[in-house]
Amino acid sequence: MMLFKFLLLKNFLKRAFVLFFVMLFSLIGLGQSLNKNVTILVQDMNTKLPVPYATILSSNHKPLTETNDIGLAQIKVSAYLNSKIIVQRLGYSDIMFLITNDSIIVVNLSPSLTVNDDIVVTASRRPEKISQSPSLIDIVKEKDLNNIASPFGSNLYSNFLGVEVVKNGISSYQINTRGFNNAFNAKIIQINDGRISNIPGSLGIPMGNLSSVVKEDIHRIEFVVGPNSALYGPNAHNGVLNIITKDPFESPGLIYALTLGSQNIYSPRLRWAQVINKKWAYKYTIEYTTGYNFDFVDTVYAGGFPYSNNTQPVAIPEIGDQRKFIHFKTEFGLHYKINTKNRLVFNAGYSDNKYTLPNNTGRIYVNDWRIYYWQFKWVNPKNFFQVYFTGANEEATNIFGYTRDYYNRTTSIITNPNNPLFPSFGRLDPVTAQKFSAKRDAVIDDAKRWNAEYQRTFIVPQYGLNIITDFSFSQDIPRTYGTNILDSATPYIVTQTGLGLQIEKTFSRQWKLFVAGRIDYHNKFKWLFAPKFSLVKKLNDVASIRLSYSFANAAPIIIFQKAAIYGFIYGSVDGLTYLPNGGNINNPAEYMTFPKLQVESIETIELGYKNTFKRKFSIDADIYFSKSRNFLSPAISISGRVLTVGNTSIPVGDLAFPGIINSEGILTNNASFSSYLNYGLVHSWGLDCGLNYIFNNKINASLNYSFFDSDIKDYNLRNDANKDGYVSLEERSLNAPNHRATAQLNLNDLVCKNLSFNFTFRYLPAYDFYSGSQIATKSGEGARGQVYGGISPITNQARYYLKNYNYGPLGNFFNTDASVIYYFNKATQFTITASNIFDVPVREFVGTPLQGRIIYFEIKYTL
Repeated sequence: MMLFKFLLLKNFLKRAFVLFFVMLFSLIGLGQSLNKNVTILVQDMNTKLPVPYATILSSNHKPLTETNDIGLAQIKVSAYLNSKIIVQRLGYSDIMFLITNDSIIVVNLSPSLTVNDDIVVTASRRPEKISQSPSLIDIVKEKDLNNIASPFGSNLYSNFLGVEVVKNGISSYQINTRGFNNAFNAKIIQINDGRISNIPGSLGIPMGNLSSVVKEDIHRIEFVVGPNSALYGPNAHNGVLNIITKDPFESPGLIYALTLGSQNIYSPRLRWAQVINKKWAYKYTIEYTTGYNFDFVDTVYAGGFPYSNNTQPVAIPEIGDQRKFIHFKTEFGLHYKINTKNRLVFNAGYSDNKYTLPNNTGRIYVNDWRIYYWQFKWVNPKNFFQVYFTGANEEATNIFGYTRDYYNRTTSIITNPNNPLFPSFGRLDPVTAQKFSAKRDAVIDDAKRWNAEYQRTFIVPQYGLNIITDFSFSQDIPRTYGTNILDSATPYIVTQTGLGLQIEKTFSRQWKLFVAGRIDYHNKFKWLFAPKFSLVKKLNDVASIRLSYSFANAAPIIIFQKAAIYGFIYGSVDGLTYLPNGGNINNPAEYMTFPKLQVESIETIELGYKNTFKRKFSIDADIYFSKSRNFLSPAISISGRVLTVGNTSIPVGDLAFPGIINSEGILTNNASFSSYLNYGLVHSWGLDCGLNYIFNNKINASLNYSFFDSDIKDYNLRNDANKDGYVSLEERSLNAPNHRATAQLNLNDLVCKNLSFNFTFRYLPAYDFYSGSQIATKSGEGARGQVYGGISPITNQARYYLKNYNYGPLGNFFNTDASVIYYFNKATQFTITASNIFDVPVREFVGTPLQGRIIYFEIKYTL
């Protein structure tokens, strides 16, 4: 009760303070008989509190002035008498009023209610209405996260318009847009509170659930679809995921959540934030989540010559049970307000993760994947500076390789230590074989990344200009000691420096031009330039049409550049030489080479439309056409034995499938390896369309639909990635369905007060997928995977690239999730979520088990 009285008194004093200044401004205005001013007070319609920094515009949208810290502004009556004036403020609907001879005009702004009134920051690196964004962008809000009992906020990412989400397991996922997915999809940039949160070191993929962010600390998640290298640098190629956490000044208090669920899921989480005084505030979060994935059933192929007299390997099950997952997360943030406009922020976080996830060869079991960071930043309305450090320490085992190598070395027919093949292929006792396999198939990466960034904003309201300059620096230092990349001797360091400029010009008649350009220097790929242009026509307060052109770069991540993975996948940033099957090892003229890996570039033209009709029905549609040069493939199979990568010779004993050199020097027995390669030219096109309808304040529904296609499916020799003279199905795969759809239905306080129901329906048709040894196709379902590679010009025989076991295509499901949310009071919430409520077989990625039904129960207490 005392707190309530205090708040009433505080608001009363604030309003009295504002009225005092209104009267003061009015008295000043009365004394100016020749050039009278009118005082405008802008306030919130509901709270009646002043709205600072609202923009005052003429009827043709020319900026005139803005309100001050207490919501007041003045304009000359003589210049605008009987003219219509517009008031705009982010988070509120625009309002137009008439200038009269009154000394005081009070303007009441209505808070935004519709979808297209939402405020976003990622598309332009500054706050703007989502309806005025120069890019396709969608958001997940705090209330959406509260409506699911799962501890993984990623469960909602499939609701993003234009975004493809695949689950690698219960606790892990991968995001993509516009097709061409693979096991190491690095064309998405993840940002957490302004810092790039892709995994440092060799991988460079978005952190996903490895991040130390706890669900209860997330304020909003934004996803910008499409190329954005002009704003965020190389590898913002397909999109930007931006996670924005809560401000301790604005969201103090305690949140405690406990989630229990099937598959032995247990997840206690806590967020505590406190305002110490007007200057200082802090927050602290912690989470411990554990459970068991569904059963893995993958098959490993082992044996064969020279381990046995049989030329063909045999199928055996994987060794061990790696279903358990554990995620520990914690973060700390300290905020200091220098004054009303300047703030210093220090953030630090740590996560430790144990789980199984697929890769290009099979699966790896992550024994410990520790990720930690610290960040220091200075923020004010016109300046942003930050420096941060991210570290990752990975310890993992390749299950596929471990199983194969252990079986081979314990069953090998080569038992004579004097046999020249014994060191590489001879039989070992179980203990020695276990040590050998664990070492050979281990993954270690003690990675570090340094980042720094300075951003400066210039606002020129009289010319309708917003100008942002940006300087950034990053340095990745992986250290795998030869277990993941070729860095046994010395570290492999990648440095990028970038300079960006973006200009936003507002014209009369509600036109806005967005121009951005960025130049980066990459120490491996030299100079990279990325421009972006977007013209936005504002149709009304919540509607716009947009035409955009974007050029983006995808610099190959470090693992693509210098890979040396399990003796099977090798990078080609420095070129690669190999001997094809049937070739003579004694004749260098028969050796074949791949050129150095190049940067992929993509040009995209987009036409977007957003509108809200009668504040009930909203549409967000986007069509696009893209052209990719030097298209970067997933790991593509190559028939032969790799000899050198750059200037580094690869010992035959390090190779997983080295083949055999016969007495005549001919390579036999289907030697093979894989590499990441550039295609010639690929065109792609698609449509993303989102519909939302608000029936009333209790019922709303939405539907998202995406279509994607590409000419990569056509037989064209320019897309012969492995240069074997034949464009295989592996080189012609979209790795995405042509169609996908998601629908939602939300029912609030319908049955009784404080009770809500949410339903999500997701349709994903069947589609084929290739990534390294991984294969999922309709034609080869139920047998060992293989890809036809045409006729070998050396042996004149049909050539096949062998893969893992083929469990059939991905997708081919209609999935339903449901949540029931009940608020006992303002502090206590109980939620039940059923994921895959009808227990349909769901498989979204190669190397993963079928995902069945999971029931989550969550109790959350907020103080």
